[in-house]
Amino acid sequence: MMKYTATLFLICIWCIRADAQSAPGAASSTAATPSELAKLVLQRFATGSAQEFDDSVPDPGAQGVVSAAIRRNATRVSNLGQVIWSGPERAVLLLTGTVADKSSSSETIRSRHFSGLYEAVKSEKGWSISRQLPFDTGNHILSHTVDATIVPTQSIAVKDTLDITADNEYGFAVRLNDRAELSTVTLNGEPVQYAFGGGVLWFQSPQRRKAKLFLAYTLAEDRDSKGPPKDAAAKLEAQNYGSFANADVWLPIFDFDSANGTGDFQITVRLPAAYYLTTSISQTESVENAVRTIVGHSDIPAFALTLIYDSGWRPTIAKIGSFQFATFLTPEFKWSPELLGKQVREVFDLLSPRFGNPQGTYFAVAEQRDIGVSGFRYRSNDLVVSGQGGGKQLMSPASEAASGPNAPFAHEVSHGWTMQATGPAANFLREGWATWCEWMFVGEQYGSDVAHGIWQTAYNYYILGAHNGAHSILGNPDNGSVHYTKGAWIYHMLEETMGRQAFDRGMREYIQIPRSQPAGYQDFITAMSHAAGRDMSSFIMPWIAGKYIPDLDAQVEGSHIIVTQRQPDIFSDLPLQLTYETASGTMAPTSIHITGKVTTLDTGNPRPIRNVRIDPDHQFLLLRHLGENVSFELRAPAAKTVALSGNFSLKPVPAVRNGDVWKVEIPMVNGRYSWAWQIDGKTAEPDSSYEGQAMTGV
Repeated sequence: MMKYTATLFLICIWCIRADAQSAPGAASSTAATPSELAKLVLQRFATGSAQEFDDSVPDPGAQGVVSAAIRRNATRVSNLGQVIWSGPERAVLLLTGTVADKSSSSETIRSRHFSGLYEAVKSEKGWSISRQLPFDTGNHILSHTVDATIVPTQSIAVKDTLDITADNEYGFAVRLNDRAELSTVTLNGEPVQYAFGGGVLWFQSPQRRKAKLFLAYTLAEDRDSKGPPKDAAAKLEAQNYGSFANADVWLPIFDFDSANGTGDFQITVRLPAAYYLTTSISQTESVENAVRTIVGHSDIPAFALTLIYDSGWRPTIAKIGSFQFATFLTPEFKWSPELLGKQVREVFDLLSPRFGNPQGTYFAVAEQRDIGVSGFRYRSNDLVVSGQGGGKQLMSPASEAASGPNAPFAHEVSHGWTMQATGPAANFLREGWATWCEWMFVGEQYGSDVAHGIWQTAYNYYILGAHNGAHSILGNPDNGSVHYTKGAWIYHMLEETMGRQAFDRGMREYIQIPRSQPAGYQDFITAMSHAAGRDMSSFIMPWIAGKYIPDLDAQVEGSHIIVTQRQPDIFSDLPLQLTYETASGTMAPTSIHITGKVTTLDTGNPRPIRNVRIDPDHQFLLLRHLGENVSFELRAPAAKTVALSGNFSLKPVPAVRNGDVWKVEIPMVNGRYSWAWQIDGKTAEPDSSYEGQAMTGV
């Protein structure tokens, strides 16, 4: 039994922005010399308030490191503070610090937006920080030749020979796990003076020359940070596996989105023969004298590698089209190599006809037991990684697909098409794409009704996840949730705006950019513009630069419809469909191209019009306002608990009992929804579907 009552309601989002100002008498953010400025910044990093640090360092990423550390009450330790280049009015400082953590990888990752190179400039007030300088300005890592020996569960010894080019005035810097114990640093065979701390290795290098950089070091494996074993048996079992992931920064990198740091890899790894190992790139192996030796080479350039080892794996290798498909799984893993291979083929069959094949000839799946019991978690190079066991499902069941579209393995496989993404919006180009592919995959598997419902769910993910106004894609360089949900919406809207054929051409052009070349959002816009035959910048840029999605208000004045953009930051360029009700009661469809704050459409209809609906089919991520309070009722006398799950909420909504009847009342904006009752923790068959109609407005 279900009934609903219609009531108008309005969601109001208020945004109050206050520009930070220094309090009267605040400490100065300038210093008399560059070296004194370095000391000042490090002091404020280690012990200053967030406001004091912000006054000294204008970089948002660095400011985020300090504010996050203060919120967590984490210890901040200053490291390197050196003037590495100076002139009369400008200097370059090497400033590094550590936000202490039991995990060395977390220390390195969490500190990296502060630890780096900074430009300082001189003014009448003194020297101050102007900006942070990218490591890869003029510098390149062309290749790695790595020789490594692993002592399982203990450490890795690394010898890395890097072909590099150095072409800037302030030397060469890379990021490296801040607990690496360096023993040798040479340049073209000669020892070089270097500084290492806070996750940064820096040395002065002659400009405009290719060189061979050789590093030798050891690094202890992060065991405690991955969760201590629960009992003696688990502790014994934990001796059978371990890892050095690319996120551990166990190899030197510029950063995770640098085109200049993407190069060829040759790697040789040795470990006891009782253990198997994946290098996350194409590999062969041999066993001699109880030592397993793995030799890997990159088919296409990469920026880092992931090493995972396990004595319980039963590796397999098969052929899928032109790809070698390898698996590194225990016998207890839920999904067989054959079943995984089948889904790989299904993803390829969906994407390859439209976008071509991904770059490379190798693809693998590994079970990483040291990250705990879970499903598919991440992709590194040509390797998809799952936690222990493989998770509960490869894809949402049909009954839940619209309310929770989920195909985690297909998501990770889909990454192969945009792995070359670089620059500030790289995570949108990677994760937004993979999420769009994942949801398209689920929709293709279960049909058009599910496919349509997924985008209602995607809207709710964005709104209920408090993404609106929180971050822009360009303003959030890390892998924040906005890259997934809003990113997927951008691909969805581009296909709607450009048409499928032009969208596919644009994606093919972008996907074909070699991994050794820049492939940032500017290159993405260029590819889409070529395919569309017009400049797509005005459409794409507001979606990746703005924090807020479009908030449109439609007013009627005679035969004119006046649409105002009310979001507080960037105005969007939106080619939208629109309907309105004529005096005869019929709904008239038309289109409107919204630009700037106010756009006026003359309908040419001399008689009164009303009930304007912009984007009536919800093809765009627009803020929706008007809808209904919907009441759901279920007669279940024997139930102890009842909840309602659906694509209108991130979590099931508990029902309130009144006698034998359970009731849930929810305000719903205009959209198409699906739901199912959960009775005593078990999902019942879907009850119905409801398509709400806004009574007026957008």
